[in-house]
Amino acid sequence: MVMSPFANTEVNITFPNGTWISKTLEWLDVYQEMSPSTDLTGTIVQSSKPVSVVSGASCSYVIQKNDCDMISEQLIPTNAFQRMFIVPPILSNRFVVRIFSSQINSTVCVRDVAVGNCTMMGSNQWIESAPKHSSLVVTSHDPISVIQYKESDTYMTIVPSIQQFINSYTFVVPEVYINHDNYISVTILTAASQTLRLDGKPPRDHLVDTANVASPFNNYTVLTFRITTGLHVMTTTETDVLFGLIAFGNFTFGAYGFPAGIDLGVYIVFL
Repeated sequence: MVMSPFANTEVNITFPNGTWISKTLEWLDVYQEMSPSTDLTGTIVQSSKPVSVVSGASCSYVIQKNDCDMISEQLIPTNAFQRMFIVPPILSNRFVVRIFSSQINSTVCVRDVAVGNCTMMGSNQWIESAPKHSSLVVTSHDPISVIQYKESDTYMTIVPSIQQFINSYTFVVPEVYINHDNYISVTILTAASQTLRLDGKPPRDHLVDTANVASPFNNYTVLTFRITTGLHVMTTTETDVLFGLIAFGNFTFGAYGFPAGIDLGVYIVFL
């Protein structure tokens, strides 16, 4: 889906098979493109003015073909792609990541605590990792985007880069998830982990998992905390400490996951 907050916005969409379409969107117009049998991963959306793009699938399998789930995520623009990522584990659940490149001859490396490998990617190409349980480190010579997909009771979420970490997050876990097991994963420098505050208090009583991170970011730790539905604030007592936060949850018939915030920088738009 392409959503336009501005009038007279020219949008060009190029599909993986090389075909393309052009549309003119007016203020608050939404254009949706659907393919019932073809994966649209690798589609390129270009526009004359800023737009919002949401990607997803109404019935998706990740790793295994059990019951399918609906997944969706708002994507980040290519000028917000970055180079260094820590992908948090999802407790004991398996996941894969897809890595997207907008540059020619970009070397992308994926590592866990045991093994790593590097791949050369072309412009507008993507690769998918092997299934994993543990945290991953993804690095690239050129800017990339990383999306995580949970196995079974599936969800997809943007993974913020280390450069996009911030110091404080205010987020809501909707009451519709009251019957879910709700969590947050926090990626933070190990030396700063004791500075975390959840709703004004040290979150140690909510901690359910601690995960190490592979080199070269082995000075980081991923902490998973159980949380309730409602409004939350996660911050630190030190203003110069930056960390990443992904909220997620699951129950028997569904799951969700989303970054609680991303520092996309300042983009000036001339209209």
